[in-house]
Amino acid sequence: MTRRIYSMLVLLLVGSASLIAQDTTDPFPDVDPHKYDNSMIIRGQVRQNGVALGSDAVVTVYCGDEIRGKGRPFSDENHIHTNFIQFLVHGDGDTNGDPLVFKVYTGGKIIEVDQGLTYQNNAQIGSYDDYYYIDLVLRGDANGDGSVSVTDIAVVVNSILQLPNSVFSFYGADANGDGSVTVTDIGVIVDIILGHNSNANARKWEDTTGNYSVLSLVNST
Repeated sequence: MTRRIYSMLVLLLVGSASLIAQDTTDPFPDVDPHKYDNSMIIRGQVRQNGVALGSDAVVTVYCGDEIRGKGRPFSDENHIHTNFIQFLVHGDGDTNGDPLVFKVYTGGKIIEVDQGLTYQNNAQIGSYDDYYYIDLVLRGDANGDGSVSVTDIAVVVNSILQLPNSVFSFYGADANGDGSVTVTDIGVIVDIILGHNSNANARKWEDTTGNYSVLSLVNST
């Protein structure tokens, strides 16, 4: 009996620790599902520097200043689909073709991403077998520290010369987004640092479709 009680206490403590560790912050307003008569569905994953975001993240879809959909990544009980997003985006016939923008809360920040998606009644974007990916990449951040600096140039040079790096983000090092890391990326990173590249700098995030978005800071307390 004592052993059973002890086991239950351990489970309770572990469960409580998991709840405490998870960031439950949601800086976005609720979606009004009754405002529109129809919807479309999105299924897939959100990835930052190639890593799928978990349930700490909040993923939303906006049309202008209006929130149309919201959800958190989750994993099913059999872990067939892990860090999976699935939620409705609300609209109707009058809103067909409206431009949609993703806003993702993660790590105390809101990252806005325009992937060229538009609202379409009853559309299914992605599926259980063919994920729709929202990819967040800070171009030029070769060491993955969340900023672009001369340190990233050294990391890219080491990669080109096949020298070891303690930390290396291929997605960040590929500053021009051509799928490879070359001397061209060094030039792009230099431009970012000097502020000569208006489309890619340390204050902006980019998704892998080539669209840029401003990074907003959010108080997570």
